[in-house]
Amino acid sequence: MSGEKGGSGDLDLPEMVEVDLQVGIADVMSPLQTKADEGEEVEKKDDNALSGEQIHSLAVLIVNNSTQKIEKKFLPDLTNDEKAKEGELTSWTSEEFRLPQGTKRIYAFANWESLKNEMLNAVIAAEEGDEIPKLPEEVSWPEGGFDPKQKKVYLPMSYAETWEVSSSVKKRIELTRLVSRLQVKVTNATNHGLKLDGLTLGSFNNKTLLLGGSIKDWSGKGDVDFLPAETKTLQPMGDKLDEYTSGWMYVFESSMQNGFKLDFKTTSQDNVYHGSGMHSGIRFTENTEVKRNHIWNLNLWVCGYSLTLTLKGENPPIGGYPVLTSKLEGLNGTLYGGGPFTIEIIELKSLNEGTPVPENIQWSIDRSIENPEWLIEDLQLAGTTITGRMAGYAINATGPLTFKLKATSGVRTISVFPVTLNFAEIFEQAQSQP
Repeated sequence: MSGEKGGSGDLDLPEMVEVDLQVGIADVMSPLQTKADEGEEVEKKDDNALSGEQIHSLAVLIVNNSTQKIEKKFLPDLTNDEKAKEGELTSWTSEEFRLPQGTKRIYAFANWESLKNEMLNAVIAAEEGDEIPKLPEEVSWPEGGFDPKQKKVYLPMSYAETWEVSSSVKKRIELTRLVSRLQVKVTNATNHGLKLDGLTLGSFNNKTLLLGGSIKDWSGKGDVDFLPAETKTLQPMGDKLDEYTSGWMYVFESSMQNGFKLDFKTTSQDNVYHGSGMHSGIRFTENTEVKRNHIWNLNLWVCGYSLTLTLKGENPPIGGYPVLTSKLEGLNGTLYGGGPFTIEIIELKSLNEGTPVPENIQWSIDRSIENPEWLIEDLQLAGTTITGRMAGYAINATGPLTFKLKATSGVRTISVFPVTLNFAEIFEQAQSQP
C-alpha cells in the first residue's frame, strides 16, 4: 500500500487493471515470415520446428520497474502436460489476474535448466515481493550441447520487454530460442565416386547474450563437424544424384567478418583424370552471421565444371530504375519485386585442365523444382536462354526457387547445376541505388 489518506480516510492506492498473459514462441525465422500482431492467438504450428523444440518448462516474472520487486510470478507445473513432457508445448495462457498500473519489466524463460546457470536459476527461484536477483548478461554452451529428441536437453528461450500497464489487456509474450540450427547437404555431380573425409564449419561462439542484442565475438570459438562416425562415400552421377544430408546441429549466434570457414576434405575414386583430392579445400560462406532462432541449410554441390550465368530482372519500380542485369554468384541470384526474368547461359568451364569441355552441349531443366509456387508461369528454355515469371510479392514458401540445369553431350550427362533465385522486396534494391 502506498499514498496518503484522502478526505474520506481511504488510502490512495494505485489503480488495478485486469490482465492475462498469452505465451507463445517466435517461429524459426526465415525472411518471409512475419510476427503476429498483439492480441493474435498464440496457438499456432511452426512448420519449421523439429521434435522437442518447443516449451518443456516455463517461468514468467513481472517486475516493478522502479522498485525492482517481483509483482507477479508464474511458474506453471507442466509435469503432467503430455506435450510439455516432450518439449512440444507451443503456448500457455494464464488465468486473469490484477496488476497495479505503472511501468513494468517482463521476463520470460523456457527450458532454462539446459543452460545449468546458477544466476539464472536464482532468478527463477525468486518469489513475489522479492527484489529480482541480478540476471546473467551471458550464458555458456553446456557440456554435451542441446539434444531435445534423444537426450531431452531442450532448447533455452528468453523474452524481455518494458511494458507500460495502463488498462486491462491480453498481453502477448513471444519467446525466442537462444540457438540456431544448421544442416549441410553434399551432392555428387561428378562421374566418379566421392569419399567424404572431413566436413567442418566454423567458428561458432560458445557463449551468447541471454536476452539478445548485437552479436558479440567471444574467444574460445569452436567448429562443428557434420560428418557421421562411419565413412560416407557418394556414388558417381547417374539418373539420380547421390547425396549426403547431415543431421541438424545447434549453435549459438555468431558472426565472421569474411564468412564462415568450410574445411572440406574428399577423395575422388574410380577412374579419375585429376588428383584424388581436387575437390578438397578451404572455402568461406557468403553468409557472415548466424542469428538466433534461425535455420541455415548449406548446400555443397561437387562437380568438375563451373557455370557462368547472367540474370536479368524486368520489373523496375515506378520512377524508372533500369532493368538489372547481374552475374549470378555461385548460381545464386536475387529478383527484386519478382516479375519476368531471363537467365542466359554464358560459359561452361572445366575445372581440370586435362579434361576439355565436350562439344555440342545441350541444356535441359530438371522438372523437380523446389518451391515452384514462386513461379507464375513455367520455366521455358530455348537454346541457352531461360525465361520465367516470379511472384511479385512475398508468399508463404519454405525457401527460394531452386531448379537443376542439366548439361548433356549426346547420351552422356556432363554435369548438373543447381540454380537458386531469391525474392526480395523491390524497394530494397531501390534504396541501395546511389
